[in-house]
Amino acid sequence: DTCAEAYPLLLNRHETFLPDDAMDWFTFDLAAAAEVTVELRGFSPGRGQLNVAAGQGCQQLQLIGTSGAPTPDKTVSLGRQEAGRYYIRIIADGPLSQTTVYNLFVRATPAP
Repeated sequence: DTCAEAYPLLLNRHETFLPDDAMDWFTFDLAAAAEVTVELRGFSPGRGQLNVAAGQGCQQLQLIGTSGAPTPDKTVSLGRQEAGRYYIRIIADGPLSQTTVYNLFVRATPAP
């Protein structure tokens, strides 16, 4: 996948995907400021990165959080984020899979 083909995610909903290529891209939108955490669970390649960026388009992204833990579960706590579009890039540095799904969850709690 490429940034331009990023799959839109719904907030506060568990979604499943296959780690069948070396890179997956996703987007999510905040309508208002929120406390945000991105959770990756059951990532069968194990090794890899979970990156979160903010920006108006793929050419102007700014990295705001990352986890490169060599484990199947990775979490990036972003704290308070303003309304806007955000991008998630998942990089697989381990064996890919056509059968074992991973879970991606964007937790967004309205900011006080």
